[in-house]
Amino acid sequence: MKTGNNGAANTRIVHHNGNQYLATAEMAEIFLAKAVGITEQGDTQLVPLLHSQGVDLLLISPATVFAVAIIEVGRAA
Repeated sequence: MKTGNNGAANTRIVHHNGNQYLATAEMAEIFLAKAVGITEQGDTQLVPLLHSQGVDLLLISPATVFAVAIIEVGRAA
């Protein structure tokens, strides 16, 4: 599994408006907490996401489609 900038494994996929970003659990959870808070307030803001390819500012609003999923790796039997 690929690792992030600090050596931690990229164990989350952040889905945002049809795009996917590989991120560490810590970075994905920080992004998710901020994004959920913004949508609950009915606000619109740019939220930074540190991911495997760098940093992006993702637009979050009540109409934005986003999700964070855990990457599960199976084992061959």
